[in-house]
Amino acid sequence: MQNNLSTPKCPDEIKSAREQIEKKRKEIRFVTESFQVKDLVEKFRNEKIIVPAWQRNFVWEKKPELKSRLIESLLLGLPIPVMFFAEIENEEGKTTYEIVDGAQRTQTLECFYDNEIENKEEDFVEIRAGFELSDLVDLPLLNGFRYADLPEKFKSKLDDTFMRVVILETETSEESKRELFYRINTNLDKVNLAEKLQGTFPLSQALINKCIDETDFEKVCPVSDKTSVRLEESELVLRFFAYLHKYLEFEHRVDEFLTAYREKLEMELGEPSTRDAVTARYFDEFERMINFVDTYFENGFRKTKGAKSTPRVRYEAISVGVALALSAKEKLTPDREDIRAWLESDEFKIHTTSHSSNSKRRVRGRVEFVRDKLLAGDKNE
Repeated sequence: MQNNLSTPKCPDEIKSAREQIEKKRKEIRFVTESFQVKDLVEKFRNEKIIVPAWQRNFVWEKKPELKSRLIESLLLGLPIPVMFFAEIENEEGKTTYEIVDGAQRTQTLECFYDNEIENKEEDFVEIRAGFELSDLVDLPLLNGFRYADLPEKFKSKLDDTFMRVVILETETSEESKRELFYRINTNLDKVNLAEKLQGTFPLSQALINKCIDETDFEKVCPVSDKTSVRLEESELVLRFFAYLHKYLEFEHRVDEFLTAYREKLEMELGEPSTRDAVTARYFDEFERMINFVDTYFENGFRKTKGAKSTPRVRYEAISVGVALALSAKEKLTPDREDIRAWLESDEFKIHTTSHSSNSKRRVRGRVEFVRDKLLAGDKNE
């Protein structure tokens, strides 16, 4: 009979493991408090509670059913999962709180409450009404209600409802805060790769933002509102650089491949003396590719002229293929009709179907297909 028991750990291994646990436990110190809903909203509006830059965007803004479900749960008196804040003390000794987990709930509550906006120049106060409830299951008669429409009794109950908050004390490291955020958000609406990397690698995020904001990227590469709020543009820019420079090393796991490349890029940008030059080199590489696509591809990265979004595999094939061709021949002048023909060919469609996205052979096949077609169709030849 086979014995599957592992070899017992030696005293030194056990001691090291204990010390690691103790060290990690000391990094996270916290207290538990409660905030009334109305007070929470006021603190958020007064920036005493803030959403840190590394957090993901207000994803629920485009999901009225999730926002309404939160308000419905509070009106029903249902318990809401605990939120996590981090205590921040500024140079003047004043305390603010960063939201580690609970940003979607906090921003939803702020959006539901009516807001008085003071216009000092014209001396009047504008009342901005909160969003309407919709898609309610247990309280369907409240569909279409705003905060001001609620029965006074339940408006007061909502105001006075306590939200439980675990507050991480000032000694908690930034790394520990982010790790907590990622561990919490591993279920229904989990953090995607771009959202996770945004805060972890700030230098490369600045480069990515520059590529998005200072080129015609959004013109030739449309992204839906739903994916844009989840930082789709950032991931597409990262995919371009990663596959352009490392596609021959790609194996299978896209998330691991992109994360490893992002770490390399962050290190490259980490040297202050060369950061501007490195940023300029990468930006120029991206801008030249975008300008070329805008000039010679009549629909940009779209499948059709009126398309409102861009398939990732198609984007990768064209963007990386174009950059590889420009690297091989800087003064490339292809024929637009020729490009249109091979974009509509069965061969290109096979290269850019969704099932081909995670294959090393297909990644190489699709980017080199575009590269070779552009070089072969150069009118200067």
